[in-house]
Amino acid sequence: MIVSSTGSGQVYNYHKATLREQDILSISSDIQSFGNRYRVGSSNPSSDNDAGDLFFNTATDKLLVRNAANNSWDEAQSVGNFYISTLSPAFNGVLTEFTITNAPTYASQVLLIINGVLQKPNAGTSAPADGFALDGSTVKLGGAPATGSTYSAVVIGSTVNIGTPSDNTVDADILQSGCVSDAKVAANAAIAGSKINPAFTTAASVTAAQPQLQFQDSDGTNQITQVSNSSGHTYIKTRNNTSGGNFYVNTWDNTNSNYPTLFTILNGGNCGIGTTSPAGKLEINAGSSGTDVIVLRFDSDNGGAFNIKCSDASSATPLWKFDLGISEGLEIDSATTTRFLSGSGDSSIAIGQTGAANDAVVLKYDESGDKLHFYGWGGSEGDILTLDNGNSRVGIGTDSPSWNLDVKGSNTTIGIEGTGWAQLRLTGGGSENYITSDDNLSFYVGGSEKVFINTDGAVGIGTDDPRGSSTYQGLEISGTSGGVVTFSVNETEKWNIYGADAVGGVYDRVNTRYNLKWHSDGDVELPTGNLKVASGKGIMFSPYDTTVSTPGSDSNLLDDYEEGTFNPDLIAYDVNNSNAWENVTFSSVSRYGKYTKIGNLVHINIYFANFHIDSQFDSKLARVGNFPFTVGPSDNWGYSILTYAHGQAMESTGHGFYTNPGQTYATSVVASGTSYNTWSGASGRYLMLSGTYTVA
Repeated sequence: MIVSSTGSGQVYNYHKATLREQDILSISSDIQSFGNRYRVGSSNPSSDNDAGDLFFNTATDKLLVRNAANNSWDEAQSVGNFYISTLSPAFNGVLTEFTITNAPTYASQVLLIINGVLQKPNAGTSAPADGFALDGSTVKLGGAPATGSTYSAVVIGSTVNIGTPSDNTVDADILQSGCVSDAKVAANAAIAGSKINPAFTTAASVTAAQPQLQFQDSDGTNQITQVSNSSGHTYIKTRNNTSGGNFYVNTWDNTNSNYPTLFTILNGGNCGIGTTSPAGKLEINAGSSGTDVIVLRFDSDNGGAFNIKCSDASSATPLWKFDLGISEGLEIDSATTTRFLSGSGDSSIAIGQTGAANDAVVLKYDESGDKLHFYGWGGSEGDILTLDNGNSRVGIGTDSPSWNLDVKGSNTTIGIEGTGWAQLRLTGGGSENYITSDDNLSFYVGGSEKVFINTDGAVGIGTDDPRGSSTYQGLEISGTSGGVVTFSVNETEKWNIYGADAVGGVYDRVNTRYNLKWHSDGDVELPTGNLKVASGKGIMFSPYDTTVSTPGSDSNLLDDYEEGTFNPDLIAYDVNNSNAWENVTFSSVSRYGKYTKIGNLVHINIYFANFHIDSQFDSKLARVGNFPFTVGPSDNWGYSILTYAHGQAMESTGHGFYTNPGQTYATSVVASGTSYNTWSGASGRYLMLSGTYTVA
């Protein structure tokens, strides 16, 4: 049954198909049979299996067929892959277009069943009258399925499974060019040499009992080179049937694009390096003229070498040099017969015995650095002295002096000793500066003494008589107006500590102000800022006694000061109802409290106005509460009397409020036999209270 809309007029067509009972039973039986023969799950069924049953394994995404002969599930050979797909969004009785997962190319590849009815696939991308069409990944139905309708969607892929070819049925036309790689060729395959391209691109290896590698011309008689191995020996053999044939070694010269001959062996046995016509058994030709051309070099495994060099070999008077590879040992000038310890390289000479450390002094000339080094045998350059000729510097303990005189060492001393006094003079820029030592030490700048240190260790700046004492050294800064010590950060002044005739202090350069001053009359001044005392510390008012380790007493230590305001409570005693203390009501917000705390004493001033006390409250009992600090300590010091006044006059003797330790309020007290002006009754009353109590 399908209900479909005909358009905007909202006219619905109702189609009904009436089947015979036996047809319905036949269809039901077919559906039941199909449900038994086709199943879906994540593991292969182990029971109720018949030959030809189909099962889709969701774990492997494969369609399997039951093989009754082997009692096994075999993979079905099919056109393409099978996918169990889903439609979205859900059916709601209105939508006719849905997105299908694993969308194929054609509608005929989708097996779609809705409410047990197999839907007809249609060609094209437009919505059909019956069944469905496919537009990309969108399934377009001919009518909207009702909400809650069930469906099953299976997509059949388009890839064709290819079976395994039979033996000897694949020819060369089927194989793709270049598809056979080296890995596919058996290691023991014997491939004929005629089938290998003559251009080898990798190294060739010949393995045999006596391997040979031969290169020869086409007739096999001339220009034969044979490399062979026999009885543990390697032979290189050449043969030239032409009389006088020689052996040459050439290499490609990329610059000149040719093959120059590097090594020659003549038929008679003469060998040449750098020449093709050696006149003796060994002739070496450097191949160029110029300075320090190495003609012959002998090198050892440990890095040592002996060179024979020649300069201006083309001239009639060449200069021959014999060296050890690092520095020349001897030069022979054929024109002047001049002999040098060094020519163009480094050279050394040792004076003394050699063979043990420090039994000789070595003088070494460093040509690259233009330096002369003095050091002990077995030591290093710069151990004793270095003369830097290029920079006119002298180094002691260093081979690279940074200054005209540079002295370095782990424990270095420069000694200047004089019988009367000794002086180190430093003159530059037109100013004469020097350091003089006799019994004292003086520093002169511009010819005048600036810093003086005496034998007691006292330091004077601007004076040669610094004050000190027998027990400690002193620093005296003297000037016409006083002295100053400056503290800077990256050459920017931050603080000054100064002293003048009648005043000294600390000056803040950043904020251009004095933070502390002390005067000759003994006063100490804080021009800006406050004096802050750390927690647990205070100001001691006892005389300072240097004879004891902790002078003064804690009782004389001012360690706390505080002032502020608070909201006091007026509490009356209810005698008629609950016999309890209750807060007094006010006609308006008119209660004030102010306190000053110095040490452990708190002074309070309290004022109540416009309050009202009903007749049920006791006219003689009252409390004033919500003190800023708890009364204490828990001994007789916690009791205090606070005086008060109410109405128009101060109360007579015996009236007041007293405090109790550990409380935050004071209670009224009336002495026996005294008169008491009741302050309960009508509104408009006021009460003033003042006094001091002790805290913990």
